[in-house]
Formats: sequence, structure tokens, C-alpha cells
Amino acid sequence: MGFPIGRHGVSYLGSPVAGRPDRAAAHKLFIVLAGKRPAKERLLPLLECLGKQVFDFGEDPWNSNVAKLGLNFNILASVEHP
Repeated sequence: MGFPIGRHGVSYLGSPVAGRPDRAAAHKLFIVLAGKRPAKERLLPLLECLGKQVFDFGEDPWNSNVAKLGLNFNILASVEHP
């Protein structure tokens, strides 16, 4: 696509995924996406092919990493045995 992204035509997106290898092979990952809107729009068709659902966490790429850490914490807390 012919739009500039960032000062040098480059943009950073955060897009960690949730899902085991079998879900990745079946294109059923959950993808946590954050970054500048034009870059997300450009990448979204690819991410939609890889995953079952894409969750948008705004314009700051680090937001997706924080969300993924929170998800991981909740998973671990739910399987913790007293």
C-alpha cells in the first residue's frame, strides 16, 4: 500500500498471540494487537488468516504486551493449586 508509516516509512506493532501449537496450525490463535491505525489496517488481513480473533488494544504497541502478560497471569492463577 502506498501510505507512509512513521518518519522513515516504518511502524512498530505489538501482536502477541495466545494459543498452543495445535491452535496455531488450525489458524485459531487469539491475537492481541496494538499500534498505529494505518499499520494495523495494513496487517489485519494477514492476522485474520492466522487467528480466530484479533483484539485491538489501541495505538501504543506496548499495550498489547501488557494485555498478554495479564492474560498469562490469569491463566496461571486459574490453574494454581492451594
